[in-house]
Amino acid sequence: MHFNKGILAVLLLLLLVSCRKESVWDISKGLPLSDGLRREGEMILPHPDGGFLLLADQGNSESDPNRKIALVHVDRDGGLLWARTFGDGKNEGARDLLPTSDGNFLVLGNIYDAYNGAGIVMFLAKVDPLGNTLWSKTFDNHPHVWAGSIIAALDGGYLIAAALDADRHSVHDEDGVVLVNVDEAGNETLFRTYYSQIPGSSMKIQQTTDGAYLLLSRVRAYGVLSRLDASGSVVWTKEYLDFAYPCTFIQADDGGTVLFGEDFAAKSLSDLSVMKVDANGNELWRQNHIDDHSQRVNDAIKLVGGGFAIVGGTCLKDHFHGTEDLRIWKIDDAGNLLSTTDYGPKEDQQYGTSILEDADGSFAMVGTTWGWGNDETKQMFLVID
Repeated sequence: MHFNKGILAVLLLLLLVSCRKESVWDISKGLPLSDGLRREGEMILPHPDGGFLLLADQGNSESDPNRKIALVHVDRDGGLLWARTFGDGKNEGARDLLPTSDGNFLVLGNIYDAYNGAGIVMFLAKVDPLGNTLWSKTFDNHPHVWAGSIIAALDGGYLIAAALDADRHSVHDEDGVVLVNVDEAGNETLFRTYYSQIPGSSMKIQQTTDGAYLLLSRVRAYGVLSRLDASGSVVWTKEYLDFAYPCTFIQADDGGTVLFGEDFAAKSLSDLSVMKVDANGNELWRQNHIDDHSQRVNDAIKLVGGGFAIVGGTCLKDHFHGTEDLRIWKIDDAGNLLSTTDYGPKEDQQYGTSILEDADGSFAMVGTTWGWGNDETKQMFLVID
C-alpha cells in the first residue's frame, strides 16, 4: 500500500495494555513513531476491515497554521496500516467521524483562522475505507460558525450541530446553536439558528427512537438539553445550572437520557457527575463520584452487558497544573460506581478522549500523552484492554 506524496508521517505512541484482576494496568507493548509533530487523539471507531480508525489533530500546537486533520488505521495489535491527512494546511482541527450507510466515512472539522484571519470555517470530507478522499467541502458562506458533531438526518442526508463563534461575531454576544443540513454530496440544503430558543453552543446531537432529535449544548460551563422534532422545531429545552462541562449523553431504553459531566459542589476541583432525566428533560437522579483528585470526563459508552464505561483523566491538582493519569470509570445503570482504573507514568500527562467496546468485550481508547510541562511532546496513543 502506498502513501500519498506530501502527507506527513503520523506521530503515534501505541500502548497495548492488559488489566490484571486487581485492576493494575501493565504495559506490554509500545510502538513509538516519531516525526517531531504534536498530535492529539480525538475519536476511535471500529474499521470494517478490522482494527481501529483513529481521528486526530496533527500539528506542533493549536495555533500552528499548518495543523491538519489526521485519520489513522491501525490493526488490533497497534500496527500502523495507513495514515492520511486532510485540509489545505490552514490550521484544520478534527471534530467528528461518522460511518455512512455505503461503507465510507465522513470527517468533520473546522478551519481555524481561515483565509488570513477571516474566521472559523466548517470542513467536511467523505473518505473511503482506505482513507482516500471522495469529496470535500468548506462552508465559506458561514464564517465564524464551528462544527460540533454530525449524524444521519431523519429525512436523508446529514445534520451538523454547530455553533456561532461569539468571540468573532459582532451581533450576538453569546455563542449560538446552529444546525446545518447537507445532502449526500455534502451540499448545504438548510441553515438554521436558534439564538432565542436554545442557549449556548452545540456539543452533540442524536436521533431518538421515536423520530426526533436530542441536542446537547453548553453555556460557559453548564449543560443544556433540547428536544427537536423531525423538522428541527424546538419541543423543549432544559438548563442544568449545576451540571458542569457535559461531554456526551446516552439514551436509555425507558425513554430517559443519561448525561455525563462534572461537578464542583464538594470541592474546588471537578468530579465525575452522572445525571438521568426523563423523556421531558426533568431530572430523575444524579450521582456525583467524589475523590481527592480532579476528574476530567470526555466520553462514555453503554456496555453490552449493562451499565456504562466512561473515559477521561484524573490528577491531584487541576488539569492545567498537575500531572494527569488516564482514568476509566465503570458504573451501573443507576449511576453507582463499580470500578475505576488509572493508567500513566506519574511524571507525565495523559487522558482519554474516546472509548469503544469491541466485539469481544474488550475496550479500545484513544487519547493524548505528553511530558509534563512540555506541550510540544504531545503524542496520540491507543490503549487496548
